[in-house]
Amino acid sequence: MSTTIQPVDNCGIAYAIDRATYIGSADIASICAIPGAFDSPYGVAARKKGLTPPVEMNEAMEIGIALESYVLSRYQREEGVKIHA
Repeated sequence: MSTTIQPVDNCGIAYAIDRATYIGSADIASICAIPGAFDSPYGVAARKKGLTPPVEMNEAMEIGIALESYVLSRYQREEGVKIHA
């Protein structure tokens, strides 16, 4: 089975704008109120609606973005899916 996944542009403003248009994996944990999640369900809704200031990038977020390409390629290899950049 082959699935195509389109990763988002994770650089600068384009990334921030795009993050407001979909629910990502980090948002899911917050929406489900999983302990240790980045935000609350209400916080996610407020961010997506533009009711709160943007989150300032920190080192953990920068590391996550830097590792995204590796994680995507590893997932592609192990799951047999095609990922197009």
